[in-house]
Amino acid sequence: MKARSLEVFVCPACYGALRLRQKGRGAEILEGDLTCLTCGSSYPITNGIPRFVRTEPYAQSFASQWQWFRTVQMD
Repeated sequence: MKARSLEVFVCPACYGALRLRQKGRGAEILEGDLTCLTCGSSYPITNGIPRFVRTEPYAQSFASQWQWFRTVQMD
Protein backbone atom coordinates (compact mmCIF):
# COMPACT_ATOMS: atom_id res chain seq x y z
CA MET A 1 0.00 0.00 0.00
CA LYS A 2 1.18 3.54 -0.70
CA ALA A 3 0.80 6.30 1.89
CA ARG A 4 -0.99 8.47 -0.67
CA SER A 5 -3.86 5.93 -0.59
CA LEU A 6 -5.01 7.67 2.60
CA GLU A 7 -6.30 10.47 0.38
CA VAL A 8 -9.11 8.18 -0.82
CA PHE A 9 -9.53 5.63 2.01
CA VAL A 10 -12.15 6.25 4.71
CA CYS A 11 -13.42 4.15 7.59
CA PRO A 12 -16.05 1.72 6.26
CA ALA A 13 -17.95 1.93 9.57
CA CYS A 14 -18.44 5.72 9.81
CA TYR A 15 -16.61 7.29 6.82
CA GLY A 16 -14.16 9.02 9.14
CA ALA A 17 -10.54 9.85 8.31
CA LEU A 18 -7.90 7.20 8.95
CA ARG A 19 -4.53 7.49 10.70
CA LEU A 20 -1.70 5.29 9.46
CA ARG A 21 0.61 3.45 11.84
CA GLN A 22 3.36 1.82 9.82
CA LYS A 23 5.77 -0.92 10.91
CA GLY A 24 9.17 -0.28 9.37
CA ARG A 25 10.15 2.35 6.83
CA GLY A 26 9.97 2.57 3.07
CA ALA A 27 7.85 3.80 0.18
CA GLU A 28 5.67 0.68 0.24
CA ILE A 29 3.73 0.06 3.48
CA LEU A 30 3.74 -3.70 4.01
CA GLU A 31 2.65 -3.98 7.67
CA GLY A 32 0.81 -1.72 10.08
CA ASP A 33 -2.74 -0.58 10.68
CA LEU A 34 -5.25 2.14 9.88
CA THR A 35 -7.22 3.60 12.79
CA CYS A 36 -10.34 5.74 12.40
CA LEU A 37 -10.02 9.15 14.03
CA THR A 38 -13.79 9.31 14.57
CA CYS A 39 -14.97 5.91 15.85
CA GLY A 40 -11.65 4.27 16.74
CA SER A 41 -12.09 1.20 14.51
CA SER A 42 -8.79 -0.37 13.49
CA TYR A 43 -7.94 -2.18 10.26
CA PRO A 44 -4.71 -4.16 9.80
CA ILE A 45 -2.38 -3.84 6.83
CA THR A 46 -0.97 -7.26 5.95
CA ASN A 47 1.43 -7.92 3.07
CA GLY A 48 0.73 -4.42 1.76
CA ILE A 49 -3.08 -4.87 1.69
CA PRO A 50 -5.41 -2.97 4.05
CA ARG A 51 -7.99 -5.43 5.43
CA PHE A 52 -11.27 -3.51 5.70
CA VAL A 53 -13.44 -6.65 5.75
CA ARG A 54 -13.63 -8.60 8.98
CA THR A 55 -12.29 -12.10 8.28
CA GLU A 56 -14.71 -14.46 10.02
CA PRO A 57 -18.15 -13.25 8.83
CA TYR A 58 -16.81 -12.75 5.30
CA ALA A 59 -15.31 -16.24 5.11
CA GLN A 60 -18.43 -17.84 6.56
CA SER A 61 -20.69 -15.96 4.12
CA PHE A 62 -18.51 -16.92 1.18
CA ALA A 63 -18.49 -20.59 2.24
CA SER A 64 -22.29 -20.74 2.51
CA GLN A 65 -22.70 -19.08 -0.91
CA TRP A 66 -20.22 -21.51 -2.40
CA GLN A 67 -22.21 -24.45 -1.04
CA TRP A 68 -25.49 -23.00 -2.36
CA PHE A 69 -24.16 -22.34 -5.87
CA ARG A 70 -22.57 -25.75 -5.96
CA THR A 71 -26.02 -27.38 -5.64
CA VAL A 72 -27.90 -25.04 -8.00
CA GLN A 73 -28.05 -25.98 -11.67
CA MET A 74 -27.21 -22.97 -13.82
CA ASP A 75 -28.60 -23.00 -17.37
